[in-house]
Amino acid sequence: MGYGRTTRHARAFRSSPNSPPVAQTPEMRTARGAALRALVALEKGKTGRLDSVLDRRGMADRDRALALEVARGVERRRIFLDAVLDAFVKKPPRDPRVRTALRLGAYQLLELSRIPAYAAVAETVGLLQAGRGRGFANAVLRRIAGQVADRAADPGLPRREVALGDARAFVLERDWLPDPGRDPAGYHAVLHGLPRWIVARWQEHFGAATAERLAAASARTPAVFLRANQRLGSAAELRDMLAAEGIETEPTDHPLLLRWSGGATPFGGAAYQAGWFSVQDPTALRAVEAIGARAGEVIADLCAGPGTKASVLAEQVGSSGRVHGYDVSEARRKPIRANAKRLRLEGILEVHDDLEAIPVADRVLVDVPCSNTGVLARRVEVRRRLHEGSFAELAATQRQLLDKALRMVRRGGVVGYSTCSIEPEENDGILEAVLHDQHQVLRRELTLPDPPRHDGGFIAVVRVGAE
Repeated sequence: MGYGRTTRHARAFRSSPNSPPVAQTPEMRTARGAALRALVALEKGKTGRLDSVLDRRGMADRDRALALEVARGVERRRIFLDAVLDAFVKKPPRDPRVRTALRLGAYQLLELSRIPAYAAVAETVGLLQAGRGRGFANAVLRRIAGQVADRAADPGLPRREVALGDARAFVLERDWLPDPGRDPAGYHAVLHGLPRWIVARWQEHFGAATAERLAAASARTPAVFLRANQRLGSAAELRDMLAAEGIETEPTDHPLLLRWSGGATPFGGAAYQAGWFSVQDPTALRAVEAIGARAGEVIADLCAGPGTKASVLAEQVGSSGRVHGYDVSEARRKPIRANAKRLRLEGILEVHDDLEAIPVADRVLVDVPCSNTGVLARRVEVRRRLHEGSFAELAATQRQLLDKALRMVRRGGVVGYSTCSIEPEENDGILEAVLHDQHQVLRRELTLPDPPRHDGGFIAVVRVGAE
């Protein structure tokens, strides 16, 4: 092959060139099939979050995890995978199912080393109907598998070799990536699966080195953090309870947070059903804690769906306080109520269908709709919907919401403005457009994404008027 040692993927094919599909359970095929169906829906223009179109009903926990991992991974790395496929296919297939199946197979070959190459190829090809791209997909994926080398990538050949982890590399004999010297934005955009214009604007706002780190962060798999319900017990007690259910966790720097590290899924078990924890990233939790809610206070959360931040506030104000949650979307108000019930906060967290029904509050949190550029690793489908005009469009709504929050808090009260964005137009730009001399900025903080340690986001804490 000309790439040093023969790859284990190539050896697997050579030892049995006509290997039959690996014997797997129907659930495994269903996991890949569910991922394929969800990804095809996005490819055909279905809007919304990937998780909402990924149907994993009836699967065992292991297979639900596989379906989610593969679906998110393919969408997160879609632009990179297309560049890989372009190196082997002169004319991309027009059929969205075939096109998506190729991405699905390539992702498994390049990113999931625990899955044997022949299994990844056979199971992916098996998702296609006979005569509808099967032979084509089989040939392309086998060729890709043959280019995975059991060695580190050569840093002197950045346009030809890409590190895959586990000391593996994807290697070609010709340049197939943009030149990092002449077009660093284009190179890192393809390498990390991003539109070029996003990397270019990060270079402008943060500098070349930080832009490169942000692009790399967007391609990493984020961790899942479990926040202990402080009204029920400590993180240490939660960890013991989860361990009894076969759920592995690790402590973190935050006293309420655990990192899920393996074992059984934490969702659906006794601890989850009993309301012992919620899922929350450290950056999101820091945004809630920044407004300093106290026992007995009245708090308003203006963009509360699905209720994760509102539940923290309810735990903080306790039974002597009240949190008024609102979201413009009825679909997002439903999970607020569900979370309040599961976390035993129904008497504290009140959900409103009418924003005008919320009373003047001591503190207001407004976690506005945003571009989500701080959580691209987690919100994988965002790459499809963002365009260069998105930030100006979102800013109009963000200004209105912050202005509304400032008018809903008592004089001397506090407003917390937060986003999952790292873009200046949605963060400092909004503060400059809305705030005036009567407002005092107590805290302003931008966190850049660094998976799996934490997401990215912005928080500003503002005092309104004088006491």
